[in-house]
Amino acid sequence: VLRDLAHKEHEPCSRISALTEEQNGRLMDLAGALPEEITGDTVVHEICRRGQRLPNSLALVYGTETMTYGELIRRASTYATALTDRGLQRGDLTAVFMDNGMEAICALLGATMAGIAYLPLDPHTPGKRLETILEKSGCKLVLTDRALSSKISGCPVLLGESMETAEADFAMGASLTDTAYVIYTSGSTGVPKGVAVSHRALKNLVQWHVGQYELTEQDVTTRFAGFGFDASVWEIFPTLAVGAVLHVIPDALRLDLRALAQYYDSNGITVSFLPTPICEEFIKLPCKSL
Repeated sequence: VLRDLAHKEHEPCSRISALTEEQNGRLMDLAGALPEEITGDTVVHEICRRGQRLPNSLALVYGTETMTYGELIRRASTYATALTDRGLQRGDLTAVFMDNGMEAICALLGATMAGIAYLPLDPHTPGKRLETILEKSGCKLVLTDRALSSKISGCPVLLGESMETAEADFAMGASLTDTAYVIYTSGSTGVPKGVAVSHRALKNLVQWHVGQYELTEQDVTTRFAGFGFDASVWEIFPTLAVGAVLHVIPDALRLDLRALAQYYDSNGITVSFLPTPICEEFIKLPCKSL
């Protein structure tokens, strides 16, 4: 910029580019490679079809617990049915406030199957923030577990433990125009604000992620990010959409990086998101699977 200003002293500042010609060319190439319009079924439809085709394929791992795609879809169908039985309709919002495990993934998948948006809430959310989000979001119900239910006030709750797993799959009700989920900002500069993301945008994200990381059903990935953080979305949905295996990382491993690296190696983890401060230390450790 300074060089151009020195050589083009009579040019208006609006015509001075901060990019080199090469950088401008690369931007034009990227603009020409924009994806086509997102059409067809939702990502959740794709996940459900995967469960029907390969019901015995491993979907989720959490410690010593496992869940196949068939079991995942049936458990998600349980939540979808329970939500609609409680009067929630397509376009409504339900919060998911559960312990860090497989059940939260079943709950959010069940909500989206019914065309109901989910609001992920981390189990460690401070009480005041939790109260503010529930009040301002307009969510109709909170899917939670017995251990966390006492933290909820002013909103109806539905306990996951109280529901018997469905025998049949739920009839899908979501479309690309429906809201898939709502993520709340940290609120570090004021009151937390909710951002609604459509199924169309979610599908666009999943298609980009799968292509960028060449994700296939042979991959083994992780859900490391906090449940209320938007990174958890691109950890969960792309993995399930291609039929890969998703390991939900237990809290005990999240800050023990040596144990985490050993876990990755012993379980053959091939794709993983890690927050920058953790990743900077993690890459110094031996880990052959990534």
